Order: sequence, then structure tokens, then C-alpha cells
Amino acid sequence: METSVKEISINGVSYIPKDSVVQEDMKDKKAKIYFDGSAQPNPGVCRCAIVIKDMEDKLIFEESYKISDEQTSNYGEYWGVVKGLEAAWRLGYRDIIVLGDSQLIVFQLSGKFKPCAHPNLKELYQKCKVLLSQFNSVDFKWIRREENERSDLLSR
Repeated sequence: METSVKEISINGVSYIPKDSVVQEDMKDKKAKIYFDGSAQPNPGVCRCAIVIKDMEDKLIFEESYKISDEQTSNYGEYWGVVKGLEAAWRLGYRDIIVLGDSQLIVFQLSGKFKPCAHPNLKELYQKCKVLLSQFNSVDFKWIRREENERSDLLSR
């Protein structure tokens, strides 16, 4: 059974309220969100990509996005997290593992590092925190680039 729920916006971030109804077949399901970002050169054309898999590593969703003509790779990495969280939410997942090869982003969002101070990144950090607060459970895992191959490829 599916229920349509109106999205709301806080500080320009759209999301569906936490108490929205989830499809019955999605209850208790967890997703892995792989993200990556790039800038060619750095700063330069900025892109990000996401790959969402279930816990058995079945591909659920993947997408790449051009973010800007002149931004940094860290900006692209943060946008990867934003896009991944939005997609996982829309797919009905409420329990997630966020995996990326950027220690900076993974450790800032998990609280191991201080939040970023740069205005552009600080805004994206705050967007991520708003989105993350909507999930029932969130784990972060830093992975090597070789383990993030698909989202790395899509982000280029």
C-alpha cells in the first residue's frame, strides 16, 4: 500500500516528514548509499554520483549529476551525499549506510571531524544534517576508492 505525502522544505531542503507512511514492503529494509564527487580540474566542472544497493548488494538505483561549472571536488562529494539521501528517502528506505571514499566528508558527517567552516560546504553540511535527521538509523563508513568504483566512475 502506498500513500502520497506532501513534501516540506526547511532552509531550501525538501523532504518528506519522518512520520510519513512507508510502503509495507519497505519496512525494515536497509540500503547502502555509495557517493562520490569530482571536479575537473579542481576547482572546475563539478559532478557527483550515487549508487544505492540493498544489503545483498543488488543495484537499486544509480545516477550522476553535473553540479556546477566551477566548484571543488569536496563540493561535489557533499552533493553526492545530498542526492543519495534524497533518492534513498524517495525509494522508501529509512535505515541506511552511507559509504564514500572521502574521509573528510564521511568523518565530518559522522562527527569524527569538526564540521566544515567554508561557507559553500557549511551550507551543504547543514542540508545533509537536516536530511539525515529524517532517517531511523544512519551508519557511516569510509571505504577505499577501489570499493567505490561505480560511483567514482559515474562522477567523472
